[in-house]
Amino acid sequence: MPLRAYSAKNRTVGILIGYGFYVYPETGKRREFTDAEKRDQREKWLELLNKLCPDAKFDADKDGKVAPTNKKFCAELAESARAGCKCLCKLLDDSKHDVELIATNTDLHEPAHTTPNDDGDMTDPTKGAGATLNMRFGDTYYLKKTKNGKTTTEEIEPYVVLGHELCGHVTRMFEGKHPAGGVTSWVVGSCDDCAVDAENDIRTENNLTKREKDDTVVDKPN
Repeated sequence: MPLRAYSAKNRTVGILIGYGFYVYPETGKRREFTDAEKRDQREKWLELLNKLCPDAKFDADKDGKVAPTNKKFCAELAESARAGCKCLCKLLDDSKHDVELIATNTDLHEPAHTTPNDDGDMTDPTKGAGATLNMRFGDTYYLKKTKNGKTTTEEIEPYVVLGHELCGHVTRMFEGKHPAGGVTSWVVGSCDDCAVDAENDIRTENNLTKREKDDTVVDKPN
């Protein structure tokens, strides 16, 4: 389950920065993050979002709602715009859903994880609902590639991880196009394959190696 301490009571659509709990590894007890920790998390989320779409110059208000500095940015977005910008604007312009970004200190055993939240009707994306994206800052994951019998690993950039989740999974969830099964009728367990194409659009525009669908994500370099 997502570890959330803060969530706006009157949730708004779009992209929201929320705050979970610090979990003590030894005991499992929890506490709210300090104001300083929350500020650090906010700045990190904005850094990653702005790497996905540098032209937007994203910022967040006191309630965590993310928006471009230029309020007309998404409305004026050109067809030739970066894939990251198109994806984030699609989420910002969504009239029924929100995605909440939560930093956690618990081990997710994967770069990030997205789950449906408990608002709205989880079985029908057309009725309004949302998702929570959990990510642990500071973790390093690698893409393991095998070609011609040779195996190599390369570090995965954190903003690529965020793009994989937002552009590959969340946009599909909110359009009702994510493969069925798993948690609800509109969200499945992993479906990493269906998010690879979106991830590769982001990799291509940032001059990074494309991810093949048989590449694997590992937590240690080769």
